[in-house]
Amino acid sequence: MAISKEQYDKKKFTKWEKQLKDAIEQSGMSLTEVAESSGVDYSQLWRFLQSEEKITLRRTITLRTAEKLAAVVGLELKPKKEGRR
Repeated sequence: MAISKEQYDKKKFTKWEKQLKDAIEQSGMSLTEVAESSGVDYSQLWRFLQSEEKITLRRTITLRTAEKLAAVVGLELKPKKEGRR
């Protein structure tokens, strides 16, 4: 099944997803180690990391899952400084 450019563009990583993906890949940990340390299912983590290249895969993760992964690789979600929007 072919997908349109509009559908393809919607599947690209957001800035935060890209930061999380990069942090996971640069952590020096295997996917198994990240999955076990975070409590996230290995297959869910794999699909998330592969989804930009293989646009037919479902890549959605919940905020809670992102939070677990971020904690393992040293990222945190925090508010912007006052005055910046």
